[in-house]
Amino acid sequence: MVNVEDFGLGSDTDMSGVNDLFKENGTQETSQDIVRLAEQYGKEKRSIKEEEGKLKKRKEKLLKKEAELFAILDCTGIESLSSPEWTFYKRVDTYASVDANMTSKAHDWIKEAGYEDIIRLAVNSRSLTKAVKEIFEETGEVPGEDEGIKVRTVNRVGVRKR
Repeated sequence: MVNVEDFGLGSDTDMSGVNDLFKENGTQETSQDIVRLAEQYGKEKRSIKEEEGKLKKRKEKLLKKEAELFAILDCTGIESLSSPEWTFYKRVDTYASVDANMTSKAHDWIKEAGYEDIIRLAVNSRSLTKAVKEIFEETGEVPGEDEGIKVRTVNRVGVRKR
């Protein structure tokens, strides 16, 4: 038996009106069915939240392993490594975004660099990243905080199935 008090409905709550409403609409659900469904929902939601927590911890451990593997590949000068099932290779990803506090300055820098066509009400970070990479390849320089552009690189290990 489901206890309605568990759902903040005190034991003196009159659920007969709910039962009558369902009968009028031709459905067979009763207040007990509704509470049971709500309880199942609550248990499933809690279970998913617990699984997400476990998954988050697994992802954190995986990121640490990736950093360790990248460092080993980098220190040893190994560009790629193959096993019977996988090929692993060093990969450096670059991401750029506009500093929210310096939007105007960033837009000025983007225009001066010749990339005004990527400016919209908001700057698309992928387009900005591409522009920053192109500028770096051409000039060897990347914009900094003075221009209102935040640039970060992330060392990654790519994986593909053989």
